[in-house]
Amino acid sequence: MSRNLLPFLYQTRTLRYACRRPTTILFIQKAGVSTRPKQATPRRPDNSIPFEWDGEEDAAAHDGSEEQGTLTPSETEIFKSIFDDISQGQLPKSRKRTQPAEELADGKTQEPAQSSGDQRQGNTLVEQARDSGSSVEFLQRYPASLQRAAKAALGKFNLAPPRPKLRDMAELDKVEAKQKALAADYEKRREKKKLQVEERMKACKTDAQLWKVMEKDVFSLPEGLGIFEDGIKDPRVASETAAEDFKEQKRIKEAKKKEKKQQRLERNRKRREEGEKKRREQRKALGIGEEEEAILEADPAEPRKKKRLIMDIHGPLYPHFLLTGLELFDTAFPKPSLLALSILPRIKENGLPSYVLGVSTPFFVKLAEIHWRRFGDCRAALDTLDEMKKMGLHLNEDVGTLVDEMASHIHSCTWGAQGPFVMAMMEVPPYQGTLTRRLERLKAAVEHSTQQPDGQPWVETNVRL
Repeated sequence: MSRNLLPFLYQTRTLRYACRRPTTILFIQKAGVSTRPKQATPRRPDNSIPFEWDGEEDAAAHDGSEEQGTLTPSETEIFKSIFDDISQGQLPKSRKRTQPAEELADGKTQEPAQSSGDQRQGNTLVEQARDSGSSVEFLQRYPASLQRAAKAALGKFNLAPPRPKLRDMAELDKVEAKQKALAADYEKRREKKKLQVEERMKACKTDAQLWKVMEKDVFSLPEGLGIFEDGIKDPRVASETAAEDFKEQKRIKEAKKKEKKQQRLERNRKRREEGEKKRREQRKALGIGEEEEAILEADPAEPRKKKRLIMDIHGPLYPHFLLTGLELFDTAFPKPSLLALSILPRIKENGLPSYVLGVSTPFFVKLAEIHWRRFGDCRAALDTLDEMKKMGLHLNEDVGTLVDEMASHIHSCTWGAQGPFVMAMMEVPPYQGTLTRRLERLKAAVEHSTQQPDGQPWVETNVRL
């Protein structure tokens, strides 16, 4: 006796043919048929069994008639790859436009918006906000203090965020053409400035010289960009006495800075007076009259204002210079310099806008690596990664690799791989389970961040900087 209760249906050609035909090929064939004009051809007899399918699409897909489509083999391959991605759930949100054959033949390639040395991939909070579709909606996930600081930096940009489909437009209007030309000019000037500063930083022989160069060319950028604010207060200053000492030191520092400024202005005034005296003597020797001399001296003798830097040029360079300086302090000298640990506090001294514009995911990862691999300080490395997580920066694979490395080392110490003395130390605070729990929380945050389709970070609202 047959195992099937309906053997006569199983023997039909329609059901057997439907069970082994892939859905993607059926869809492609139907797409090709829809583009073919109808012709007055005799209708073939329909011998299929009127079976009730679940939906109209299934019924149409299992139609016994086959017609030849008009799609080319290349179009068929494209359709097949798209439908395969859809069926597997791996279709990306957007695809890059392929270059036309004419451009490839002429040797023209589309250059990226940024140069290779200036890689902007959403590493800082400001870059993530600019790269998102709406910076306002993106920043709503963050605390109010970070929103204000990021908006202060975003307001300094002259160029609008890049439009992904700008090249697909038939004609560019005048505004877009002007923006494109201005962006190319900014990119050229940014690359020139980057090479100049990097050359000076790499030419330093000692860490003190490198710090001096960074004070002049890097830490002065927030003030030139117009985003300088009072420094972020260190939360570790807990007692009132320590807080008063901190304020007194800051007041003394401001007084010295003001005194130096007055001395500089006085020197400049004397130089101007000496120069004007020499010019008068030269004009008198040439026979220039009083009226002509009055016209020549009509310009006021006020000090020249310092030129404001452009955010579109120097803004992306600020995090790049900070990361470069951190790497040089770690590897450029025979012994790693402790000044690498002073870069982050120096960034905070320039205010919260400087902090959100300058710090990035690679910067925090490199700083955590220095704490862990150079000095063996696991707690300081975890504090650095926790600060990055609270900032809402993307936790990439480098963070996961570093966390796994620290977890493996602590696990080996806990089970006696480093000897009985280290094993006994792991049973007392702060090593007794505290570091393990912190590593587990970071590992969960990394998994959450990497699994998001848009790389959405794990944002905590109780940010304390």
